[in-house]
Amino acid sequence: MKDLLEKYTQLSDDHQKEVIDFINFLLNKQEKPNSFDVQAYRQEIQSVSVWSDHDLAPILESKAQIDNWKPNEW
Repeated sequence: MKDLLEKYTQLSDDHQKEVIDFINFLLNKQEKPNSFDVQAYRQEIQSVSVWSDHDLAPILESKAQIDNWKPNEW
């Protein structure tokens, strides 16, 4: 531990902050359970918006018009 502290004090302030940030990252990762919540996932998926055919019609119409454009020749 003493060796670690000696090396830490030799680092610049920016690098010391990086070390602290990395340690905090590891601690947060360790504290969080890595379980998958199926109910929460289903709720999240159900909240995704869905486009109807009516919503897509103007986009498809515009696409068809763009496909029919003839570029000017040089």
